[in-house]
Amino acid sequence: MPDLKNRILANKSKLPTDTVEAFGETLTVRGMTAGERDRFEKSLIAIQSGHPDQAQSNVQARVMQWCTVDDDGTRVFEGRDIDRLADLPAGDVRRVYDKVLELTKVDDDLETTAGNSSTTPSGSSSSN
Repeated sequence: MPDLKNRILANKSKLPTDTVEAFGETLTVRGMTAGERDRFEKSLIAIQSGHPDQAQSNVQARVMQWCTVDDDGTRVFEGRDIDRLADLPAGDVRRVYDKVLELTKVDDDLETTAGNSSTTPSGSSSSN
C-alpha cells in the first residue's frame, strides 16, 4: 500500500503545462492542483449564488500567481504579488487565465460563470 500512496502523491510534478503569449513574453503555465481548483470553484460559486463577499478577491490574478511557472516548474509569482498582478492589463491576464482553465479542464458551467459574471470576487468589473 505505501508504494501506491507514494506513486499517487508523486503526480504533482505531472501537472499539464503549456505556453501562452502575454505581456510581450512567452509564459509557461500549468494546470491547477486539486486544492487550487477547489479554492477557485468556491469563489465562482460564491459569485454565482450572489455572495461575492465570500469569494477570494482577484481570482484571475490569483490563478496567474498559482500557475505561472519557470522551466523547473517553480512558481514565478508569490502570494504577495497578487495585487500587482491584478493591476496588469486585463487582456494579458485573461490569456493566462484562459490557458490555465483549458489545462485544468474547467467545466463549461464554471468557465461561463467566470467569464460572464458582471463582477469579479472583489466586486469590481470583470476586466480586473
